[in-house]
Amino acid sequence: MVDSSSPAFAAAGMQVAAPVHPAAAWLKNWQVNERANTLAQKLEQSEEARKKAESDAVQARREADKAKADAAGVEDLRKRLHDAETSLSEHITAQSAREEAILKRLRTQNRRFVNKTSQEFELEDPDNDPLLDAVSFLEFHGTEARDGIDEARTGLSRLFPYFFPKKEEPATFLGLAKCFNPPEDLGLKMRHENMKVAVESTVALVADSQHHRLGESGQHGADRTSKMAIIDQGGKAEHEENPSLSRDQTIFNS
Repeated sequence: MVDSSSPAFAAAGMQVAAPVHPAAAWLKNWQVNERANTLAQKLEQSEEARKKAESDAVQARREADKAKADAAGVEDLRKRLHDAETSLSEHITAQSAREEAILKRLRTQNRRFVNKTSQEFELEDPDNDPLLDAVSFLEFHGTEARDGIDEARTGLSRLFPYFFPKKEEPATFLGLAKCFNPPEDLGLKMRHENMKVAVESTVALVADSQHHRLGESGQHGADRTSKMAIIDQGGKAEHEENPSLSRDQTIFNS
């Protein structure tokens, strides 16, 4: 074993470490451990910070995506709202035009009723709504028209058998009314018919009276003479009723 304190060892240029005190060694070791623990703690904190940063980043991305989705949803809602407002505006415009057209038609019908019936009405309690007021006027005119039709039908039904004894009364009011409005003068026609019946009756009475006064030989001539005289009288009366007919025409009609 070489002695480090010997002159030979020193001459060889070798350095000899000084002996370490146990307390110094323990302190040195403690410091190293403390530094290691500090570094480990910082590393752990750094790892936790990294994880938290990553978690925050993920959460931020989620919130950003949600915000984008919400923004898209808001934009979609805004577009739908705009479309709904546009559709509502168009509907209101169309509804206004439709109501105006209906009002125009109602007023036209009311004017036609007034022209036909010469009856005008006034509203005691108007609705201050042109459309509703026009409907109210039409209801008044409709009631008047129904009452007038009922009265006219009753009267025409009573007259029908006298003017058209061989016809069946029409089922509808319009058909019944048309029967009393033919191209010819219905009153004059009925008077001609009545005159024919009267003439025939008078001829029959005269012939029956002549039959008792005349013999069989002269009965035919007397009947003819009497009939022509009565017909001539009927023709004169008809000519007075209708001067436009000639005497021959009135006799022929009789």
